[in-house]
Amino acid sequence: MAIVIKSSEIGLRKGLRLCNMSSTDRLNFIAEGLPLIYQSAASLVGASQSLHAHTREAAILAGQAEEECAKLLILIDIVRCPQSQLASRIGPMMRWFYDHLARLIYADAQAWCPTDAAQLQSYIDDQRRSHYLEGEYGEFIMPNWTLFRRETSLYTDIARSEDGELQWIAPLKGDPGFPAMIPISFQVVDALAAFGVFTLSGLKILSDVWGRILVTPSTPWSITRDNYLPLAEKLHAAGLISERTSEDHAGILAHRWQMPMYGMDFAPIPVELDELQQERDSFLPYL
Repeated sequence: MAIVIKSSEIGLRKGLRLCNMSSTDRLNFIAEGLPLIYQSAASLVGASQSLHAHTREAAILAGQAEEECAKLLILIDIVRCPQSQLASRIGPMMRWFYDHLARLIYADAQAWCPTDAAQLQSYIDDQRRSHYLEGEYGEFIMPNWTLFRRETSLYTDIARSEDGELQWIAPLKGDPGFPAMIPISFQVVDALAAFGVFTLSGLKILSDVWGRILVTPSTPWSITRDNYLPLAEKLHAAGLISERTSEDHAGILAHRWQMPMYGMDFAPIPVELDELQQERDSFLPYL
């Protein structure tokens, strides 16, 4: 008997189906997809580096590469998540997979060095506020900068300020002749690729090393560095580390790759106008 599928279940954005897979099928499916996402990110970064005369367009490509890298890193953290936690965490993580803000924070987080997981969450909290104060005395109310930066690099749009005035916001153009920066998130992803993690065997080793470690708020940031050597040794013993692997790749994984973020909260934090006004008043209490 043929399986009946609703029309709404046909098409893109079906990553949540991973939640219903067996562990073996899910790992196989992720192993199939990681090289595809990596190739997508690498081609975007390569193109961004060639557009010296078109800095806005180069930045857009680099930004798209960051989001592809974030999708990849989310899947990697699903593999790093202990089985005891995975059933409750994979749903939220696959929703992050499709969320622009969560993806951009995930990518930005690769450059952060918090002392522990609790501080990492506090850094994420700063990035997920819907609005914030800008200026020396908090004189400007601004929307979430991470999303604002993304949208204003892509589109011309109409914005409204605190006083109700409407204005056109046009994409900014940088100085020609300067290539887009290679995102830290891509450097991490490229190092993982060079070490052979994006293979079924590599993912099994990754799960074996990291799946025994539960990240709690007190988990120190150094956990990634501490796990680098056993991970690298097992990948090397399996013959998975490629010839192109360099000391830079090793340094990135040992010192830049962020701790697993499967336990973090990436949901947007709504910030009301009166809350921002109170925060502004605290800067200048006597005015």
